[in-house]
Formats: sequence, structure tokens, C-alpha cells
Amino acid sequence: MSLREHKPNKILLFWVLFLIVSGLLILTSASLVKSQETFGENYYYLKHQFLFGVLLGSVCFLLALRIHYAFWQKIAIFIFFISLVLSFLLFLPQFGLKLGGARQWIDLGGQTFQPSEFVKIGFIIYISAWLSKRSRDINSFGKTIFPFILLNLLIGVLFLAQRDMGGLLITYICSGLLLFLSGLNYRRFFALIAIALIVIIPLILFSSYRLPRIMSFLQPDRDPLGSSYQIRQSLIGIGSGGIFGKGYGQSLQKTGYLPEVLGDSTFAVLVEELGLIGGSILVLSFLFFTFLGLRIAKRAPDDFAKLCAAGITIMITWQAFINIGAISGLIPLTGLTLPLVSYGSSSYIITLFSLGILANISKHTKTKNI
Repeated sequence: MSLREHKPNKILLFWVLFLIVSGLLILTSASLVKSQETFGENYYYLKHQFLFGVLLGSVCFLLALRIHYAFWQKIAIFIFFISLVLSFLLFLPQFGLKLGGARQWIDLGGQTFQPSEFVKIGFIIYISAWLSKRSRDINSFGKTIFPFILLNLLIGVLFLAQRDMGGLLITYICSGLLLFLSGLNYRRFFALIAIALIVIIPLILFSSYRLPRIMSFLQPDRDPLGSSYQIRQSLIGIGSGGIFGKGYGQSLQKTGYLPEVLGDSTFAVLVEELGLIGGSILVLSFLFFTFLGLRIAKRAPDDFAKLCAAGITIMITWQAFINIGAISGLIPLTGLTLPLVSYGSSSYIITLFSLGILANISKHTKTKNI
């Protein structure tokens, strides 16, 4: 098996291109009505997504593709520090922007940026570098487990202060699975899960805005014009799509009935228009990416590359499946967007940057063809 650098995984590159094109087509349809009502033109959101998402994200993807993955290991602590600084800027009046009761955006001269997106990839890079140096002491409470808990508590405080439970959930899933993949034994792993649940469950039960989401999930008819409205309209859209859908551009829910058609509800518009077949193709594409990303991780040349590749794969796929599951009524709503499909330049850029790192790791795998 050769460890020399070779071309990036072509299948991964094709998958990225497929999702970019598919995402733009889905967003074009989902945004038509809102774009016309808000800006008097049909394609405002599409143009914004293309300029500030696709183009800038592609530049980040290509840069990450060319830079050797070991570079990120060397500056992991710096990346993590910058992500923390950006998060703290949220709480300064001159930078932080509060929308919908949540303080999650930094205002950069009219353009908004979500630091939590940078925190997610920054933490994955840092925790991958940190764990890769502790392979012999991975089950040591003092050297690994306790510091790991402290790091996650710090991240938890930042996400909770932003009212971003979805981002916290993704970050905890990634860090927990990376710790397990590093060699943590089963007993300690399940003990950490129990600790996380002990912390998270009270945060949900005593929250004025999280508990209604749980109740709406358990009883979708309890508040049809309030907390249950989004999930009810999502299910109406998904159900009315049937097997083949109403046809591209023919969604009724996007005309003012379904909230957040550009954000976490985009999948409902997709299924309404393209049916179970269209939705299944998107789900299968993320399942395929999971297999592909984890295979790249398995064949990566060192511990950091393995963990970083696995972390990026887990981050993207779990966010996708949590979004799809929530909008389909399988789990409570979280507010997470659908990677490379939903509107939002911050998430788009960070996702493509992360995929660029994964593609670079694929250039150094132990076999040429994956």
C-alpha cells in the first residue's frame, strides 16, 4: 500500500458537485415566492446563495483541497481559539445580532455570519488533534476523560448562550463518537452518554422554548396554530407529495403556509414537489456519503487524519439526518439546516471547506482507488 500523494477521491468530488447542483435547484423552487414577495424578483436568494455560498465556498474547498491536512493539525489550537473569540463577539452589542430571540449572528457590514458553524469544524479539528496525541491514555480519567468533559462543557456553554441546541447536539455527537473511535472502552463511553443526558434533559424540561418543541413532537395536534404549526405544515407537504410529487415548482406549502422554507423546512418542499422518490434520492446520497467518508477515514495514514475525516463525515451526515428526521416528524424540531441545500452562506462555506479537508485526506489514503 502506497502512502504517496495521489489524486483526490473522484467519487467524493462527484458527490460534492451533485449536491451543489441539486441544492441550487431545490432552493430555486423553494425560494421563488418568498423572493418575489420580499425583494420583487424571483431569484434573489438563489443569486445570494450562489455568490456568497457556492463561489466563496468553492474557493475554500479548493484551498483546503490543496493544503496538506497535517497543516490543520499544527494550527488546531489556533483555529479553536479563533472560533471561541468569534463566539464571544456575539455578546458585544457592536457585533452581535439578535434575531428571533437567539443571538447567533455577527453583523459584518450588512453581511451576517454564524460563528457556531466555525466552532463545529474548529472543534472537530482540535479534538482530533488532541485525541490523536492521547492514544495510549485514552481510557485515563485524569489525562483524557476529565479534560474531555471540561472541553465539552465549555462548548456547551457557548452553544446554550446562543440558544443553539441543534449545534450543541451535533458537536456532542461528533466529539463523543471521535472519543469512542479513539479507543474508549464501552463502559466509559456509555457513562459519558449518561452524563450528557443528565445535563441536557433538565435544560430541555426547564426551557421556555425547547419544551414546547418536545411536546409538539409527542402531540402534534396540541397547538396547531402555535408550537405545532411548522411540523403539521411540513407533514401536510410531505404527505401531499405522494410517490412522484406534484411536480417541480408546484409546492403549495411554500406559498406562505410552511415556515422556514429556506431553512430547516426545505426538505418538506422537496418531497412535496418531487415525492418520495426525490426525497429518497437525497437521503440515499447522504447515506452513500457516510459510507464514502468513513471509508476514507479508515484508510487514512495517521490518527489525526482518521479522526478528522470521521468527524467531518459525522458532522455533515448527522446534521442532514437530524434535519430530515425532524421535518418528517421522526424527532423533535431542532432548527438545523440541510447541508448544501438550505439557504445560508455561513453553513455552506464551512461545509465546503470541511469537504475540502476530507478530499485532501483522500489524496493520502493507503490505497489509490477507494
